[in-house]
Amino acid sequence: MSVKVFRAISVTLRLAVLGAALGTVAAVLSVILLVAIRIGSGAIADASVILPWIALCGAGAGAVAFPSAAWLLLRRVTLGLALALAGAGIIAGALIGEWLQPFNPYARELPGFIRGAIVGFGLSTLLLRISADRVRRAVHLTDL
Repeated sequence: MSVKVFRAISVTLRLAVLGAALGTVAAVLSVILLVAIRIGSGAIADASVILPWIALCGAGAGAVAFPSAAWLLLRRVTLGLALALAGAGIIAGALIGEWLQPFNPYARELPGFIRGAIVGFGLSTLLLRISADRVRRAVHLTDL
């Protein structure tokens, strides 16, 4: 294997670690906000029992999803901006998904807040990619 392949693997693994951190923080913040909104802020201490599992699931999802989004946005936006907007998209999507389809523990389908978080992540990445291309084209047009 060449040096370029090792470098790409190294960067991808580092992005996976960043994605795991992003997924952990976004998932835990989403659940804390959802519990505070739905039940009340007094129930956050009771919900802390499930937070390690939520963090683990968020880390797994982030480690898988964020590297692909980061490679998509590579050379268009900074990594910090991609992390911030992806996290905001996850949290906003989870809140909107819970509002559209409230959690039902007896349903045999993916909960609304998980669907919303996935859609929020995807939309934030897509919008960041589109807006970065438009800004790049506008800058090139003014350089003429």
